[in-house]
Amino acid sequence: MLMDASDLPHGKQLDADLCIIGAGPAGIALAMEFMGTKASVLLVDAGSEKPDVDGGGLFDGASANPAHPEPTLYRKRQLGGASSIWGGRCVPYDPIDFEERDWLSLPGWPIGHDEIVPFYARAQQVLDAGEFDYAAATALDDGALIDGFADAAMKTDRIERFSLPTDVWRKNRQALSAAPNITVLTNATCVDLVARGDFSGVSGCVLAAPDAERHMVHATHFVVASGGLETYRLLANSWREQGGIGNHSGLLGRGYMCHLELAAGTIVLDPGSRGVSHGFEMTRDGIYARRKFTLSPEYQRENRVLNAMVRLHHPGIVDPAHRDGILSLMYLAKNTVIPEYRRKLAMVDHASAAAMEHRLAFWTGHLRNVVLGAPRVAGFTANWIARNMLATRKLPYVALKNPAGIYAADMNVEQEPTRDSRVCLTGETDQFGMHRLEVDWKISPLDIKSAGAAYRALAQSLGASGVARLAEDPDELAERAGDAVAVGGHHIGLARMADDPSMGVVDPDCAVYRLDNLSVAGAAVLPTSSHANPTLTLVALALRLGDHLKRKLAV
Repeated sequence: MLMDASDLPHGKQLDADLCIIGAGPAGIALAMEFMGTKASVLLVDAGSEKPDVDGGGLFDGASANPAHPEPTLYRKRQLGGASSIWGGRCVPYDPIDFEERDWLSLPGWPIGHDEIVPFYARAQQVLDAGEFDYAAATALDDGALIDGFADAAMKTDRIERFSLPTDVWRKNRQALSAAPNITVLTNATCVDLVARGDFSGVSGCVLAAPDAERHMVHATHFVVASGGLETYRLLANSWREQGGIGNHSGLLGRGYMCHLELAAGTIVLDPGSRGVSHGFEMTRDGIYARRKFTLSPEYQRENRVLNAMVRLHHPGIVDPAHRDGILSLMYLAKNTVIPEYRRKLAMVDHASAAAMEHRLAFWTGHLRNVVLGAPRVAGFTANWIARNMLATRKLPYVALKNPAGIYAADMNVEQEPTRDSRVCLTGETDQFGMHRLEVDWKISPLDIKSAGAAYRALAQSLGASGVARLAEDPDELAERAGDAVAVGGHHIGLARMADDPSMGVVDPDCAVYRLDNLSVAGAAVLPTSSHANPTLTLVALALRLGDHLKRKLAV
């Protein structure tokens, strides 16, 4: 059943066996696990089916570091959450990410890789990403990222898969709306989790409708699945006299991670005509995929660094001096691209773009490129319309082959969880009285060391294989690692998982320590970030939580 909190009578009390707060990828995946059970489920979300462009200002906050986007970006106050603007990239964590790595400031995973693998396989189906097969040798037909490349430090044996991309609400709307045991309540902002008298658990949650009317939910068990930032915000705004829910360790809101996004230099093939799988391939089960470089686990252990990956990329699109009509068209149309890839289109050119865009020659140069390259541009446009705009399974983004064998590269580096990188509440409140957020994202010395190690490994591997070279000096690239920007939509670690209450907020089953009826689902519980986008992993953990709660609720 689908209900709107705006239509509830004054002071309505709602009751359920399970209340899930947040209808994004984690919340909806969890709710779907209870389809057909005897448990009554209330799935509440602050948004509705239509996007609220600015969330009524409810997402407003501050970012202390200009390299981290403002908190309003990359989030949606809408059923489906960020999946409505998601690029679809699916990447599992690597086995080394679950190992004990004593060179991290805070402990890593309390569960092993083998424990999450069955849930990865199920998450693939939730996200329409095909089989759980990320080995290039078995998922793809014969080929290589670069013909002849082989090295121990940088591997090319893994791929990334892409969802449709799937909007989890659109996919599951009919099923959730028709389920007799599930109620989806829209326009209901959870503003407080009410404690039992002895603080052993949650007695209820307070919902605010758009007109500020308050309603109370009572449930046997509650799950906060409100996204990486809003999950922290709700926990920290509740029980403030006790320092917030789950802050027994002082780590609620700390250990904040995104991923470091960096230009990885220019890869020059030798010869330029050498075979390269630069773009998208179809897996054997019909899913778009890309090959990539990854830093080998042996190299990570030996050098005590973090995980990293590198993708081939097209040249910078900002400066029309590239004289490529397709690249100019991409720049002129970049505002029509989803935010994740819009950022990536010009990620290395922010400063130059700001200066050039004020010049008439800049715009005429791009228009000239499009006109002179009209036949090629027309073919590209027709192909893009067919494979992206009109297709159900969409070509994720543009990956152009360079006839000269010269490719820009971009790098994502795992970020270390540290106490200093954090999110906190400010003294300013929103219309419902909830304190706003300030993000204080910080890069650690280990982050910088790891980026430098990845640059050097890439240069050494290319040189040793004899198939290509890195045009830039890796040491000079490493010196600029501190200028990395945060991958904006990855809000990781603010309610971290740990097997020791002093080292985290939730236990290995995602239950908040010291409380018997509150769990957390989503990227907030991930204790490390790997090099991987978090969506696949957070959905896998939500499914794992679903199995646990079905046993607990005896359904």
